[in-house]
Amino acid sequence: VNAGSDKLLCLGNSVQLNATGATNYTWTPADGLDNTSIANPVASPQSTITYTVISTQNGITKSDNVVVYVEDLYLETPGSVSICNGTGAALNIKTNAVKYQWAPANGLSCNDCASPVATPNVNTAYTVTVTGIAGCTTSDEVAVVVGSERNRASNRFIGELKRVYQHIYIISLTEHAAL
Repeated sequence: VNAGSDKLLCLGNSVQLNATGATNYTWTPADGLDNTSIANPVASPQSTITYTVISTQNGITKSDNVVVYVEDLYLETPGSVSICNGTGAALNIKTNAVKYQWAPANGLSCNDCASPVATPNVNTAYTVTVTGIAGCTTSDEVAVVVGSERNRASNRFIGELKRVYQHIYIISLTEHAAL
C-alpha cells in the first residue's frame, strides 16, 4: 500500500489523500478525515498530522504514512504609527510569512520587504499582504499619521502654559490662605 506524497495546505483548507496498491483501506487517526475506509479521503486537519493507511490482503498487513503539513499563517501589525512631516518610521510587522507586498508603494522604502520605512507627506493607510510557504495569504492595515513639527511645538507650548498657570494658581491659593 502507498499513502501517496506528503501534502501542504493552509489552515482551514482541505486536501484529498490518495492511497494506492490495495483493495481495502483503513486510515488512522480519524481526526479531520471525512471517511477512514476509502482510498481517497478528504483531510481537513487543524494542525500538522501524520496519517497512516493500513491494508490487509491475504492475511498480510501493509501500511504507509503521509504527512499533512498545515500552515497557520499569522500577521500582527502596529495598527497606526505617527510621524512628523519629513521624517519616517519603520512599519514593523510580526509574521511567519515568506513574502510581503505593501500598497500603495508611495512613500515606502520598499514594497516587498517585511519592515519598510514609511515617509509619506500625508496621512496614508498602507495594506500589507503576506504569503506563507503553502501559498496562504492574509492582509492587514497600518495607518501612518503625519503631523507637522509646528503642531508639535504648539502642543508643547500649550502644555508649558498650562503648567505655568497651575503654578500661579497654587501660589495664589497659598497666599490667599495666609491672609
